[in-house]
Amino acid sequence: MQHAYSVLSNPKLRSIYDSYGEQGLRMYESYTSFAEGSSDDGGGPTMVPLSPGQLASIVCGAIGLLVCLFTALCVDVLLKLNGSTDASLSLLLIPLWILDSFALLALYIFLTSTARKGQPSHSAVFSLIMLLLFVAFQVLVCVRVDGTHLPFWAVFLPLYVTEAIELVRACARVRPSAHDAERAAGKAHPTYAWHVLLTLGWPSARVATLVLLVLRLDGLLALDWWLVFTPLYAYVLFYLCFGCQQLSTPVHSEREQMLQMGHRLCMLFTSVLALLLVLATLTLNGDLHSWLPFFMLPFIFSGCFCFCCCCVVCCVRMMPTSGPVEVPPGDGFDGATESGASTPRSEIGQPTEDAPLLPGAGAKGGYGGKRAADIV
Repeated sequence: MQHAYSVLSNPKLRSIYDSYGEQGLRMYESYTSFAEGSSDDGGGPTMVPLSPGQLASIVCGAIGLLVCLFTALCVDVLLKLNGSTDASLSLLLIPLWILDSFALLALYIFLTSTARKGQPSHSAVFSLIMLLLFVAFQVLVCVRVDGTHLPFWAVFLPLYVTEAIELVRACARVRPSAHDAERAAGKAHPTYAWHVLLTLGWPSARVATLVLLVLRLDGLLALDWWLVFTPLYAYVLFYLCFGCQQLSTPVHSEREQMLQMGHRLCMLFTSVLALLLVLATLTLNGDLHSWLPFFMLPFIFSGCFCFCCCCVVCCVRMMPTSGPVEVPPGDGFDGATESGASTPRSEIGQPTEDAPLLPGAGAKGGYGGKRAADIV
C-alpha cells in the first residue's frame, strides 16, 4: 500500500504508469536506482533519469552506430579484397579501430566500477586480455598486408595464444565435477559424452584450421581450400546433427522448452556461418570471381536492422503520453470524508468489502479503476 501511494502521489511516476503500465514503471524505477547509485563511492554527479521513449531512442541509436561502423568495415574490406582500391589496410580498418576503442572503453569502465565496489570481475579481465590479443592480430595483419614481409605464423601468433587459452578453459570444463555443476545450472548437456564432444570440438576445430591455414599461406603445403577448412566443416556437420537430435526430443518442462529454443537459435547461427564459409572457400578457389556474395548477408542484416530500428524509434516517439494527474488534497484517498471514512467499493462496482481508494483510482482515474493492491 505504501509503495502504491508513493507512486500515485508522484506525478512523474503516475504518468509513466498510465502510459506504460506496471512493467514500464518497474523499468523506470530500476533505471532510476541505477542512476542514483552511479555516484556512490565515486563522487561524480548523479545520472539524469530518462523516460522509456528516450531510453529506447538512445539504445537504438547506439546499436545503430555500431551497425553502421560494421557496414563501413565490410565495404572497405570488400573493396580491398576485390582490388578496387590501393589504400593501405590500416586506413581502411578505421571503423574496426573505432569498434575496438568502444569495446576497450566499455571494459575499462566496467572494471573500474567493479573495482570501486570491491567486486573484481574475472570474466571482464579475461575479455580484456582476449580483446588486446585480437587487436595485436589486427595490427600484425596490417603490417603484413601493407608491405612488411612477416611470416604468417608470426601474424597469427596472437590468435594461437587466444585459441590455446580457450582450449585450456574447455579442458577445465570437461571435468566431471564441472559438468555436474553446469548441468545443475542448466548450462550443459545431461549426457557427459555429448558435453565433452561439444566443449572440446569447437576449439579443437579452430586450432586445426589455423594450423592448416598458416601452412597454406606460407606455402609449406599445397592444400586445396576445402581441405584447409575441413575441421570446421566437420564440426558444423556434427553440431547440426546434434541439434536435430535435440529438437526431436520431447519437451516435458518450460526449462526444456527454453533449451530447445536456444538450440534453434544456435543452429540458425551455425547454418549462416557455414554458408559464409562455403562462399569464402569458393572465392578462394577461384570458383567465384568476386567477394560480393560473401558480404551480401552482412549487408542484408545491416539494412534490415537499420530499417527496423528507425521504425521502432518513430513508433516509440509517436506513442501518446498522458499528463500528470493532480493529487487530491487531504489524506489523498478518493471519496474519503472529513472523518476519514472511506468510500465503500460497492459504490464503484466492486465487491462489498470496504477498502480505501488511492489517488486517481476512481472510475475516471489514470489507473482505470485499479486498487493499490493491484498495483503493488
